[in-house]
Formats: sequence, structure tokens, C-alpha cells
Amino acid sequence: IVGADQATTIIDASAALVCGYLWTQDTYARISRHYSVEGQGAFWKTVVIPNIRSLITTFLVSLGGGLSDRLFSLYLCWTREENGEFILAFADLSACSQRSHVEAMESLIKLDKKASAAGRGTLTGIYRIMPLAKNVCRITFVSQGMLGGQIPSAVMNMRIKSTLGIVKRLRDKYERKDKEIDKEVRDEYSRPSPVSALTAEQREIY
Repeated sequence: IVGADQATTIIDASAALVCGYLWTQDTYARISRHYSVEGQGAFWKTVVIPNIRSLITTFLVSLGGGLSDRLFSLYLCWTREENGEFILAFADLSACSQRSHVEAMESLIKLDKKASAAGRGTLTGIYRIMPLAKNVCRITFVSQGMLGGQIPSAVMNMRIKSTLGIVKRLRDKYERKDKEIDKEVRDEYSRPSPVSALTAEQREIY
């Protein structure tokens, strides 16, 4: 069963700051939130792949309702486009060609009884973070997942929507006053030339 969804919003922070937050998987705040949501036996591990803007992160999700847990291992990478847009994409661990790092993650999984016994799910997705002003950006997040096994579609859709919740958390985390943001966005627009600098034809139109 495959589920997919999309979320878009404006974030009151720079595109670089938002990308940095999404990229840094092993902060205390993010890990502690995962443990508070998933409860006892939660699992969250990260293996950084140096020099190629890539990492592997693995986490355990409890489905409840008598369903077996699911383990998701993601291969993440990021880039920055010429227009300043940041793109952060992730796919299943099987897409990673860095075998030594994949094996390092698999070793961590084997050491955890609950993680090693869980079924494997897959998640793919992409964040597009477009700067609108110095401290304002627009983020679009598209995600698709598959839990594997005989899982009700309602459970799959609920879990996909929960992954999109990070967009709302980002918006809430960096929320500022509307007037302050509006001013920053307006200041990014190029100001019109003064009338004295216009040609005769331009002044006539003006």
C-alpha cells in the first residue's frame, strides 16, 4: 500500500536556516520528540557520510492496533541551486552506494532487539526551500511511503500525513509578526526608478 501527500507553507526564516534544521537529524530536540511520540523502545540513529552532503537516518515507528512496528532507513542528500533554492531529498537506504556506511547502520539496527525485529517500510520525499527574502522562505514538501505487509490504507495515509507535520512545526518554530515579514518581502522587490530618471515616453506613460 502506497500513500503520498504534499504540504507547502511560508517560513519566517532564511532558506539556509530551514535547510540546516532539516539536515541536522541528531539534535536533542528532534530525538527527544521522537521518543516522546513513539514511547518506550523508540529507535533513532544517524550515520553521516562525509564530504558528499549525504547521511543515513533510521527510525522506528509504532503503528499500534496490534500491527507490527515499522523501521524506516532513509538516505538523504542536499544541494543548492543557482537561484538560491535548497533541495533536500531522501530515498530508501537501498539507493545508497556507500556500502561501508550502509553496513554501519545495519550493525546499529542489529544491536537493537526491537528495531531488528520490525518490518521494513520505505519513504521517499523531497523538500524544496525557496528564499523569498533574507529571512523568509517558502517550503514545499512532497512525501510518499509504503509500510509493507497487509496494512489498512487509513493507517498508511495517517502516517504519511504525520511526516508532513514537520512543515507545520517549522512554521510554528520560526513564526514572527506579520508586519515584520511583509516589510522584509517588500524590501526585496526592486524599487522603481525616480521620475527624473525616466525617458520622455516613460514619463508620459507614468
